[in-house]
Amino acid sequence: MEEEIDAAQEERIRQNLIGRSLDHLEVFIINEKFFVFDVEKRWVVDAGIGLLFGDTKLIFGWDTAKELFLYSSESLKQMLGDIEYFRLNEEEITGIRELIGGVVKDVSFKWSWYQECDEEGEVKSEKIFIPKDIHITFENGRTLHLAAMEFAISAIDQGITRARYNSQANLYIGVDHLLEII
Repeated sequence: MEEEIDAAQEERIRQNLIGRSLDHLEVFIINEKFFVFDVEKRWVVDAGIGLLFGDTKLIFGWDTAKELFLYSSESLKQMLGDIEYFRLNEEEITGIRELIGGVVKDVSFKWSWYQECDEEGEVKSEKIFIPKDIHITFENGRTLHLAAMEFAISAIDQGITRARYNSQANLYIGVDHLLEII
C-alpha cells in the first residue's frame, strides 16, 4: 500500500535542494557500534545524517521526543536532546564524503505518517507526514539513499536482508546503491 504524501512539504524540500551543491555532511551515531556493509557504499547508523547545501540543511535523524527518524532543517542536536552522540570520522565515511561538491539533480521521497495521542491513547492530532525514504540524485549520476528501516544480516554473505521500512529502527545510508526495502 502506497502511503499518502504531503505534496506541499515534498515540493518545499525539493525546491530547497535541486540545483544546490552538497557543501558538507556529517554522520552520527548514539551507540559505539554501527554497521558498515561496504566502506564505500552502505552504512546503517542509529543517530542520523546532516547534509548542508549552501544555507539549507537536511537532517534525517532520530528524534528522542517523538521516538522516530524524522526530517529536519534545524539541527540533529535539537532532535537528540540530552542523548550523547558521536560524529563518525572521515575515514569511516569516505564513500559518502565523495559526494561533496555534487549538485542535486533530483530528490524523491517515500512517505509515512503518525498521529500524536494523549495519555489515554486518544488521537489528538491530524496525520503528520514524515519521509521514510529519501533518494537524492546528483548531476554527475551519483546517488544518495537514506531510509528509516529495520533489517536482518544474512548468514550467507553478511549483507542486509529482509529490509523493511520502520521509522523507529535504524537509518540506512547508501551511496550509488538503492536498497530494496518493503
